[in-house]
Amino acid sequence: MLFSAERTPEREDLFHWVGPVGSNNAILYAKAGNDLSLDDLDAARDVDTIATTSNWFTEQYLQDASFTNLESRPEPVDAVRAVMEGDAALTILTDSTAPNIVEQAGYQMDDLQPLLTVLTTDYYIAISRDTPKRSVRRWRDALDRLQADGSIEAIRQQYFPGDGETQTGRDE
Repeated sequence: MLFSAERTPEREDLFHWVGPVGSNNAILYAKAGNDLSLDDLDAARDVDTIATTSNWFTEQYLQDASFTNLESRPEPVDAVRAVMEGDAALTILTDSTAPNIVEQAGYQMDDLQPLLTVLTTDYYIAISRDTPKRSVRRWRDALDRLQADGSIEAIRQQYFPGDGETQTGRDE
């Protein structure tokens, strides 16, 4: 019924959007200790393989940018393992989800080296288009109240300590 999602042009008409709730940086990561460096996104075209996660907005972004060195994996932990096992030079993850994904893959964030921030996006509560507009309005009003009383920031700090970024406003 509802979940958080990156709001991208391709997804714009698929959902009612409530938010933003937070912000993500999509980052290209390599195995720590390698000699790889990236000055810009074009330099990532020269690596052998970038492990992506099937149907994620990060994969779609690189596909839309005409990358031809992508290998899609069904789960993000598979993309992390591909980098750690040497089957891929890079993977792309968001900074807010990477720690949990890396842990699920059996590694620590210190095992990966962030090389390049590719893009920054906001994530929203995505609600089915079949949901009545009145219900969507109630979600927006509730989010406004949670932002106004500081609850959203308290929750963010609980899950992303030290983030320091305060999100305000909402989509109309």
